[in-house]
Amino acid sequence: MDNILIYEKIYNKIKTANNILLATHEKPDVDAASSVCAIIEFLEILGKKYSAYCFDPIPLQFGFLPHAEKIKSDKTAFNFSSFDLIITLDCGSINRTKLTEEIKKRNSDQFLIEIDHHVKVENGAAMELRSPAFSSTTEAVYEFFKANKIKINKNMANCILAGILTDSGNFIYQATSDKTIKISSEMLSRGANLTQITESTLRNKNIVAL
Repeated sequence: MDNILIYEKIYNKIKTANNILLATHEKPDVDAASSVCAIIEFLEILGKKYSAYCFDPIPLQFGFLPHAEKIKSDKTAFNFSSFDLIITLDCGSINRTKLTEEIKKRNSDQFLIEIDHHVKVENGAAMELRSPAFSSTTEAVYEFFKANKIKINKNMANCILAGILTDSGNFIYQATSDKTIKISSEMLSRGANLTQITESTLRNKNIVAL
């Protein structure tokens, strides 16, 4: 399916959904948390009802991300059957959400969308926005926003740039493209705080992490 059509279909699913679950992978990295936070900002603007879940708590050093505190690690805090739209981000496989049982046994009216930049591992989603050509999942989120003419504000820009910087290894990994650099430049012009991002991620590592 053409990517432009996928972007539009995902947007339509979000607009018509009554209750949305966002989920990312266990042991979240910056790209995982950032992609969820960027979509949370979007859902807040739309006034949508949603919950955000990650099996492991979001690390404290990711607190610079807008809405990071809204990503919960207690799945008993929500009723899975109440969601009519489930969006997984940066997971590679739904097994990494630790919601495998719930997702595989979901009701027929619970629509599953995957947004990711990893190589596809399994079938299961009704719709997916996926390409290993993206440097990060936040780059995929950026393309979704741009294709649907969604204004990228400062909060979104911070999330997108944080995901790109960390998942591209500061632009040294193979998936980095000229487009990745252009998107990052655009995010700076939209208010992303490069100093805060680098201080909170690249420079905020202990000896074990290094």
